[in-house]
Amino acid sequence: MSLAPISDAQLVPGLIAAALDIADTTGTDLIAGTAAAMGTRSVLLVLDNFEHVLAAGQVIPELLAACPGLAVLATSRTPLRLSSEYLLPVPTLSVPDRHHAYAREEIEQYEAVQLFLSRARAACGEFALTDGNTASVIDICSKLNGLPLAIELAAARLRMLAPEALLERMQPGLPLLSSSAQDVPTRLRTMRDAVAWSYDLLSPDQQVLLRRLSVFAGGFSLTAAEHVCLDDMPGTDALEALSALFDHSLIRRSDQDGADPRFEMLYVVREFALEQLIRAGEEAPMRRAHARYFRRLADQAALARGADQERMHALIALEMNNIRAVLAWALRDSRETEDPRRGLAAAWEPQDLDDALDLCGTLWFFWLHYSTTPGEARLWLTRALEVAPVRVSVARARALLGLGALEWRQGDYAPAHLHLDESAALFTQLDDLRGLADAFHLVGHVLFEGRDHAGARVFYERSLDAHTRLNDPVGGVPLVGDLGMVGYHTGDYASARRQFEACLRLCREHGVRDHEADSFNRLGDLARLEGDLDAAQRLYSESLSLWRNVHGLPGIASCLHKLGQTARARGDFAEGRRLILESLNIQRDISNKQGLLECLLALAGLAVETAPPEQVAELFGASEAAYEALGAPIAPADLADSEHDRARAAAALPERTWRVARERGRGRSLVEALALAESLADTPRTDETGGRTDVPSKLSPREVEVVRLLARGLSNREIAANLTISEKTASNHLEHIMTKLDLRSRAQVAVWAVRHGVSSQQS
Repeated sequence: MSLAPISDAQLVPGLIAAALDIADTTGTDLIAGTAAAMGTRSVLLVLDNFEHVLAAGQVIPELLAACPGLAVLATSRTPLRLSSEYLLPVPTLSVPDRHHAYAREEIEQYEAVQLFLSRARAACGEFALTDGNTASVIDICSKLNGLPLAIELAAARLRMLAPEALLERMQPGLPLLSSSAQDVPTRLRTMRDAVAWSYDLLSPDQQVLLRRLSVFAGGFSLTAAEHVCLDDMPGTDALEALSALFDHSLIRRSDQDGADPRFEMLYVVREFALEQLIRAGEEAPMRRAHARYFRRLADQAALARGADQERMHALIALEMNNIRAVLAWALRDSRETEDPRRGLAAAWEPQDLDDALDLCGTLWFFWLHYSTTPGEARLWLTRALEVAPVRVSVARARALLGLGALEWRQGDYAPAHLHLDESAALFTQLDDLRGLADAFHLVGHVLFEGRDHAGARVFYERSLDAHTRLNDPVGGVPLVGDLGMVGYHTGDYASARRQFEACLRLCREHGVRDHEADSFNRLGDLARLEGDLDAAQRLYSESLSLWRNVHGLPGIASCLHKLGQTARARGDFAEGRRLILESLNIQRDISNKQGLLECLLALAGLAVETAPPEQVAELFGASEAAYEALGAPIAPADLADSEHDRARAAAALPERTWRVARERGRGRSLVEALALAESLADTPRTDETGGRTDVPSKLSPREVEVVRLLARGLSNREIAANLTISEKTASNHLEHIMTKLDLRSRAQVAVWAVRHGVSSQQS
């Protein structure tokens, strides 16, 4: 993982978490999460360019202590100064001795010469060693100490200079870049000198462009370079100017190319160019030009709809390192970034803070639905709100809205409600009806997750009314589906179906693909609740395909979980486990507590089939405690199965043993419970005779319950009444049961139940 684009040490723990596929967090949660996620696995974590975030080094010994299988390889220009650190200097390329006579084929065995020849041929075609140039090539490689970057930059000069002329230009030596450069190791001084030498060979306009490009972090597009760096240089062709820098090996093409060509700088080149920018007194104006460009980009993404929205959000994701650079500059702490080279030109301006707040507020929708680092997003929003002047502004209202939205997504409902209320109050003062519509919508979500369905309905209807007054039918589309969710969770399934189907029609009419995906997902829930597993699988699969197309991670994770539950209901436990674990990994990435709990509950159900009963009891205890702490509801389609799973697990143990184990589980953290669930879900269990203790796994828990009641002589209507489902759903379950068991009548099912001990099982 490269840390080159990052300047804030506080971001490093969250990025480490993302690299290890665990929840985006910091501090002790990162330590516990990493230990649980790794288990006994051996993992090598590579952290590149650590020298400029050394303050983050304190987390490494804690990680190593908690994770015996973890090894960390950090590249850094300076030691991290940790007690567990082993220093390994990176050797330079092998270089021939200038004072030794070699055959030509011997010289070509040296690594430095091989690289020089490779880059020389890339620069000017059929370059080869000759009697006339061999000594010069050896001297060049030797003078550059075998450093790859320096050799690459030198070889690029062969477009203009023969090796002999190149060596002559190098002979006088080059001035070091700063008064402190004498303290830099020789190899690093040589690299900096090589970059300086290449810089000196540029025309004045090319030098201006190179140093201005240093404000970009993580690469830049042709369009971005043109708008940020060349606005005051009319008549300059951006592609031609960048091509010149490319020919000098000072920039390179990015492997993330799209329709707009993309380039990047090596870290050492960018560092040098930034020093030149500071010396020229241009840093502050270029930083602000850089910020203006990415604020415009964020504004365009916020206004985009349909396919344009997907394209813009993909572009925002690509430019996230540049957005981090904008925010780091605008929110910089003068106590930490004092640099006499910068002088007054880099002093704070009040507008910097307002601009950062505006950018954070504009990005809230992207961060909520498409970011894999919501914890980092919350950090930026919190910092911007803390340091920006407190005033009644759209920027502050949006930032509060975004912070509340992310807190809601991550299950922190109390602060979410507080910040969303603040946001709504500001939007009311500003007479901003669109902002108020968004705030009402999100308050509805928070109330819904807190099981206040009546309150949620009120705020959803307020938001829908605001969109109607704005003549914004597209903005109102998701609220139709959300009102359906209120019906779904309060048992009004007919109303829920009407709302979901209406939402689906509106989505198709207006091209709103993300909420179209949501509608298929919710209709799948109704089908699963009714026992129509074929329809459920089809609807969930349609939803998953749409979510993948728009890169909506929360939606993808939700569909995978529900497809896993559907597979489990069909008796395909291996596929169910695979899908649920895939969902779990994404839920960890986006730190979605509600999604993590859904996966825990599903894995607990799988463990009933395979794992020791006391550990299964612990999982149910942990799940109960976590749901109580979050205050969120269990979806109806999951609730029936989870209640039956829990009853089966309890029936497998004496009451006191079940109670003690369940209480033990309630003391587990969510991280610990998930680690246990993952380890148990695929553990085979046998009884004393070596056979399975549970009924044949062809049937889902709900289907087993239907068989048990049928064996007692109950009719479909009576089964439906016992299970609080419709008679049609009971009939569907029975049809699926007979298909799975290859039976033709209710009587045959009853006989099967007796033979397999189902009729005597407790519910």
